[in-house]
Amino acid sequence: GASVLRALFERCDLSGLLADPRIAVVADPAAVTRAVLEAWAPALMGDLRTVPLRPWTDVSRGFFDRAAAAVEAARGLASADWAAQARFGRRWFTNALLNLPAVERARLSIGPVGSAIVTGAGPSLDRSAGSLPVERRGRLLAATDTSLPALLARGIVPDLAVSIDCQLYGYHHVMAGIPAGLPLLLDLSSPPALARTHGNVGFFASAHPLSRWVSRYWRSLPDVDTSGGNVTHAAVSAVHALGAREVRLAGVDFSYPLGSPYARGTWLHRFFQAREDRCAPGEGRMFSLLVAAPGTVRERVPEGFRYTPPLMADYRRAFERFAGSLDAVVLDDGCLGPRLDVIRGDGPAPARWHGGFSMGSPRSGWREMLGAYAALLAGLPAAGPPLASWWHGLEPVQREAWQTLLPLLPGFTDGAAGDRGALLERARRWALSRVSRFGAVDDGSVAHE
Repeated sequence: GASVLRALFERCDLSGLLADPRIAVVADPAAVTRAVLEAWAPALMGDLRTVPLRPWTDVSRGFFDRAAAAVEAARGLASADWAAQARFGRRWFTNALLNLPAVERARLSIGPVGSAIVTGAGPSLDRSAGSLPVERRGRLLAATDTSLPALLARGIVPDLAVSIDCQLYGYHHVMAGIPAGLPLLLDLSSPPALARTHGNVGFFASAHPLSRWVSRYWRSLPDVDTSGGNVTHAAVSAVHALGAREVRLAGVDFSYPLGSPYARGTWLHRFFQAREDRCAPGEGRMFSLLVAAPGTVRERVPEGFRYTPPLMADYRRAFERFAGSLDAVVLDDGCLGPRLDVIRGDGPAPARWHGGFSMGSPRSGWREMLGAYAALLAGLPAAGPPLASWWHGLEPVQREAWQTLLPLLPGFTDGAAGDRGALLERARRWALSRVSRFGAVDDGSVAHE
């Protein structure tokens, strides 16, 4: 705790120890999770171990129990990140490269707002959509990409749409058409087809290190919190940053009530209806999604039965923690999922975008930026043992460049311990090949195959 640290510092000169870049001091158990995630890169450093000083931890058991729980929370988040990176790491990187021309052209600007409604594609949207035309008066209506076709099918055009999925599913949501003037906010790693087929787009930076790199060294992009892993989380982050002090949720169930995973009008309904027959109707295929995930919880509620897969429960818990960090009121009236239990934190609220959403001016053309990035990657010092000493010995800009490649590492390994230096080199070669390939294919002087 802070009082013990102060007493210790008054009596001992620990400046030499604290000057070591491998040392970080945390005085609040609530800050342990973030501190561990900032200091520990599983792809680079391997497993995580704790070494408790038993006489001391036994004296302050409650304090250190909370700290230990925070460490375990960091381990769980890192494990989920590893799985996501193994599946999507190379897609994130490739999509970000392919979106660079659109990022250079983008000119979207959105003014600040005071109140907002965020729509998800949960089954409760079927009930609440009818009241949206009245409730949206004086509020910004922000649609997640999944809910967008359901709103458009009902004649409701939102003021804003948000998409973060790097998979082609993001394109399926707009295949039926999207109003030309509708502002569309995209993650840098969203499918490039979205920006190519719609002109009124803006890009934001997630926590992905390549997004951070682009935003810092080329074109400043507004930050959006995508750590929840779902687009509703990102959309609420966006409207909060726009200035909303009240955020109402519609169709955000974090579960599957009413015997369906999605509201009617989403692309998935059309997909299943196009493939149904008398032996396998579309409704049956939709229902199979409810019970497909192991560990799905079924509970009786006034509306019937509600199914909650483990992933949805994780989404809800992450959203509750996030909502507790906002200096805004989040209301889920009308949603049919478990009631939100917002967990208020003591940390600072996420930053807002002063003056609304806007992107900085590009410092150069995207080709020049990409060439400079490739040259830096090619010139980075090779990893050598011990990796911790090598990592902390890098110049800050070199470390940032290597960090853009860390999400690629899980895709090149089965997760077992191995030569991580060799994995880094493999990721660097792959990234350089993608940069070279994209530069050549998008160069008008090079003939397409």
